[in-house]
Amino acid sequence: LKKNYRAVLSNTKKIIFETKDKIIDALWFADDNQHAVIQTEKGVFLTGIKSGDNPLTLLSEPVEKIYTLPNLPDKIFIKKGGAIYKIEL
Repeated sequence: LKKNYRAVLSNTKKIIFETKDKIIDALWFADDNQHAVIQTEKGVFLTGIKSGDNPLTLLSEPVEKIYTLPNLPDKIFIKKGGAIYKIEL
């Protein structure tokens, strides 16, 4: 039986993302501070932190690393195969 992994807001203990895949990283999406970018062993997802939205799949394959930058708030950067890719939202 595979266990569930959860991303939880530390101040409220609210579960914002749950999956059977290991969560590798979770970052604030700086554009609105209402979403989080979640990296699992199988992909990258965007989820709402207040509304409880269903996660949006941004990429359904493993990546090396995810990045968000405060000075580029509407973009998510993904490192895969040694290259950096940009997703604009």
